[in-house]
Amino acid sequence: MALEHGVLDYLKLNHTEHDKTEDISYELRTALNSIIGYSELMLRNREVDLTDREMMYLSNISGCGRKMLYIVNDIVEFMLAQKVKE
Repeated sequence: MALEHGVLDYLKLNHTEHDKTEDISYELRTALNSIIGYSELMLRNREVDLTDREMMYLSNISGCGRKMLYIVNDIVEFMLAQKVKE
């Protein structure tokens, strides 16, 4: 009986941690995708005259957003892989 309770507690804890990982992942990815999307939208919008400097800034924002998104994806994959190993 105690073993069953211990296993159930472990499964609940694991499930809770997985939910937290998903929540954090969702929040970060949503924000980063918005940053990437809006910066690319502004770069492609030909109705607004942007200086070369502004174009460079927007390109940097988009590029850095993509790099951060890759890092977040790698961290989430690593965290999920660690949970599988446990």
